[in-house]
Amino acid sequence: MRALNRGVFNKNLINVQVKKAKNLNKGCPRLFLTNARSIKNKMDEFEATLLKYKIDIATVTETWLNDEIERIAHIPKFKCLFKNRNHRRGGGVAIFVNDKFNEHEVNEHNLCQFECLWTNISYVNNNKTHNIFIGAVYYPPSAPGADDIIEHILNTVDEIRLTNPDSPMIILGDFNYLNIDSLTEQLGMVQIVDFPTRDVSLLDKVFMTHPELYTKPKKCTPLGRSDHSSIIIHPCHELPPSKYMRMQVRPYRETSVRSFGQWITNYNWNWMFDRNLCINEKVNGFFNVLKGAYNHNFPVKQIRKRIADRPWMTQNVRRLLDARQRMYNNCTKAEWRETRNAVQRSIRSAKKFFYDKSMRGLKNNDPATWHHSVRKLCNLKNRTMLKFPGHSNQDLANDINNHFASVCQQLPPVDVNALPAYFPSPEPPPKIFPGQVRRLINKLKSKKSSHPDDLPIKLIKEFAFEIATPLAHIFNCCLNEGVFPELWKLATAIPVPKVPNVTSFQDLRPISLTPIFAKMFESFLTDWVTSDIHQHLDIKQFGCRKGSSTSHYLVDMIQSVISDIVKGDSFVDICAVDFTKAFDRIDHTVIVRKLVDIRVRKSIIPTICSFLTDRKINTKLRSEHPKCCIRYISLEGPMYQFMI
Repeated sequence: MRALNRGVFNKNLINVQVKKAKNLNKGCPRLFLTNARSIKNKMDEFEATLLKYKIDIATVTETWLNDEIERIAHIPKFKCLFKNRNHRRGGGVAIFVNDKFNEHEVNEHNLCQFECLWTNISYVNNNKTHNIFIGAVYYPPSAPGADDIIEHILNTVDEIRLTNPDSPMIILGDFNYLNIDSLTEQLGMVQIVDFPTRDVSLLDKVFMTHPELYTKPKKCTPLGRSDHSSIIIHPCHELPPSKYMRMQVRPYRETSVRSFGQWITNYNWNWMFDRNLCINEKVNGFFNVLKGAYNHNFPVKQIRKRIADRPWMTQNVRRLLDARQRMYNNCTKAEWRETRNAVQRSIRSAKKFFYDKSMRGLKNNDPATWHHSVRKLCNLKNRTMLKFPGHSNQDLANDINNHFASVCQQLPPVDVNALPAYFPSPEPPPKIFPGQVRRLINKLKSKKSSHPDDLPIKLIKEFAFEIATPLAHIFNCCLNEGVFPELWKLATAIPVPKVPNVTSFQDLRPISLTPIFAKMFESFLTDWVTSDIHQHLDIKQFGCRKGSSTSHYLVDMIQSVISDIVKGDSFVDICAVDFTKAFDRIDHTVIVRKLVDIRVRKSIIPTICSFLTDRKINTKLRSEHPKCCIRYISLEGPMYQFMI
């Protein structure tokens, strides 16, 4: 620990000499510091300011956010880090990092009690990777623990310097009247802001280990109605802004569709009718042939996409932003406020015009695109995913994969010997005709999420006639052999948060994506099971039945409650029970036994048993898959839910 009052080092600490930065004069980020005094209602103006001045790193103090409303404070093409004050109103810090920089949050230093946030920004210049450490600090006025927060800053800087002695460090924030002599004397940092930022007081400060990399800070207009001036700091030498970003896409062109169609209409599927091939060989061959032709006719292309402003940004908004800055520098406060309010009105008007012109019609015609566009327009981010310091995405995907399968693996697989006699079946299994498959393909919804290895659904629908015949043959072979193909038992699970801020694996639920052809085969099995057990279903069962839903159950329950109440001298008690992992805890042997007992046609029981056996899960997290798939006997398909 440092002896703060004496301003000297303890003997146990190492004094790290800071070298001058080398080869860092190009590519340093452009910095922005502001005290927002609640950023919640200033996000539009804040985003417009970042875009107008081409800010790379923005530090915000007094965000006044908490973990519940943090999701509204996100900006496209920026990574957002927050340190919120949850126990009372006010405070909080945030760092917004442009996507062109790599950001690595220094988690071990962000677990402190102070409103301090640390991150490591890296970028490539001259084929070398360079690091800059950024710290955001907010110290409330007259708050206790001044020595403690200084001690935290000193220790954090020391620990970072031990492993990165040549990397520049920048600390930005609202220090109020905190005594910061220790930062300049003991750390050798330079405070570069030389103008008052709130009335006549210098409260917002910037400390640097390498001030030679940046020009003199510029005073900028406050954010919204905040009484703190903002600060913009330009690097001495900036890299020319990138006008393009590179992306890999697989274009769906009309010429590619025609090329694929010419191939599939002339392809000979006779090899599939070889009696010596088992069903798994046929399914794998069918998949490989289709996938190979798709990859050949729809090749992956690398494209350059122009980095443009937000679609609602207009020339009038840009003009008013410039006018606001001129008014702030040269005119009276009343004139500046008038221009500031005009900026806010112009942004709202531009967003409304863009919505009316480009998005309103989507609400009825394309609800999915409308919902996605509204979330993007409002800067709403998806719920935060779980983060573990020191864990790679690969390790985290493995851990989540094991968690999803842990409950299911406690149950035994289907025990055929414990089932009533169902084989041999007195009648052959139902037969599926190509016309039935073709009609089912035409009912598929192109905008639904599909398995990562599936062909695009619109391509399958385009050539439903050509695909229907070999697919119907595969379905019939599955029924005749009583086998559900292994390739169709592999599900890709997408972990989706159940709460705004994920703190454990229990806060995640898996959304399983199974191959589209497996879903089609399941739908045939579901229809047959439905027709066989329809007379055995309870009239009070509303879930997993066509034409009914939980809304019907609520109406029925309310009707029952009202009927009892109107009789007089009665009261109603309601007990609601929610079983944790209910589907995952069902014994599949019990399910099959019940199907046999209620006289489901015996010819499809072997296929159902195979369907419930040796299923596997593969969790996808941020484009990462686990190293291996594991046994997972929880199912999300329509047939399974209906049987339960």
